[in-house]
Amino acid sequence: MSLPLRILLGLAPQLALIGAVVVGAVTAYHGRADSGLFIGCVVVVLAAILGFVFAQLEFSFGWPAGLLMIFATLVLVFCTAFGVRERVLHDRGRDADCQITSFTEEMLDVTSYNWVYGLSCHGDGPPALTEAKSGEPRQVGSRVTVRYDPAQTSIVSAGSGGGDGQGLFVLAGLAAAVLLLAGLAAAVLD
Repeated sequence: MSLPLRILLGLAPQLALIGAVVVGAVTAYHGRADSGLFIGCVVVVLAAILGFVFAQLEFSFGWPAGLLMIFATLVLVFCTAFGVRERVLHDRGRDADCQITSFTEEMLDVTSYNWVYGLSCHGDGPPALTEAKSGEPRQVGSRVTVRYDPAQTSIVSAGSGGGDGQGLFVLAGLAAAVLLLAGLAAAVLD
């Protein structure tokens, strides 16, 4: 097989994965995270992770490089997802002064829980705030300032301000570079 064809085959999964993450991030940013396009991007990401696992059987670069590619994929996906969330709150987020009206504990799995607070906000505001369980819960009746996205009330964060997602996007870009270099090395060295 010629070198250009090997390079193309070595980079195709990474390019498809990076493209799916970018398209998914853009659709999520514009408030369409429940669209078929976004779901398709999630499927491509999962298929790419499985593809990297099965590709280890075919390429001579072995498991260390494959594990590096899987780790870089996870970093790319998670940094992009949380970067989009921070960017949405930075760009179009609004602050609301709210009072906690209720408190429930939500079990995610056997070892992790979320705290869900019902909110009553002055003017517009989200109906609830969900936080990972840590320390003591906020008291019912206490006040909290939340930052929320008016287009998607599911994106809510305690406190105002926050980052703009830029640092997470830089990490996602570095992970994408690692993926591309690993694919290129696999194609050239195989």
